[in-house]
Amino acid sequence: MGAVADVKVTTMTSERVLRTVAMLAVLLIASSLPLMATAGAAHTDVPVAAVWQPQVLKFEYRAGNTIYMCRSLQRKVERILLQVGARQQVQFRRFYCGDLSRSVSAEIALLAPLEATAENIRRLTDYDSSEVLVARLQGQRLPAATELQVFHAAWKTVSISGMDLDRGDCELLQQLSQQVLPKLSLRIVSDNLEQCSTVFARGAAPRLVVRALIAESVNRIAESR
Repeated sequence: MGAVADVKVTTMTSERVLRTVAMLAVLLIASSLPLMATAGAAHTDVPVAAVWQPQVLKFEYRAGNTIYMCRSLQRKVERILLQVGARQQVQFRRFYCGDLSRSVSAEIALLAPLEATAENIRRLTDYDSSEVLVARLQGQRLPAATELQVFHAAWKTVSISGMDLDRGDCELLQQLSQQVLPKLSLRIVSDNLEQCSTVFARGAAPRLVVRALIAESVNRIAESR
């Protein structure tokens, strides 16, 4: 009988150990789920409501090592701005450029995504007297808050490194990142622009990675509903 009792005690002890181990494993997994969810969310492009913000941005290019033909400079700037979220039809106004000139200036008119927060919408539709007067003279009507086009957008990591840019474009990209890009809905994640624009760069191509608000395509909007 003593031997049987010992076996029962040993069996019960083993079951308790197994139950304890299993419970600890469940608790460990459960406690790690919030961390896993947070880590996953950091890499997920979550859709947000956005509106188009009209902007006119001043840009001056001062050539150090690289001089552009006017149309070439314009195309490069357009491609970069479209890549980081601007809508089609980027326009150059007051474009003062002579081919192979070391000094170029322009006003760049574009539409860029902006999160549709109450504050942003209020700011976009809080027109001053000069804006109202200009619109009236041009026969235009300024949109009210309820008339703004709302669409889906997402914060995405965008690399401008693979756009057929070479070392000669470092100066252009660096000056855009100083004058124009900070006024858009984006933040610079990493770059090598200060290094690659120097004479000691040894042919390094420009690298620029940003986190930008990008409008979703119509198909992706339909799929997310």
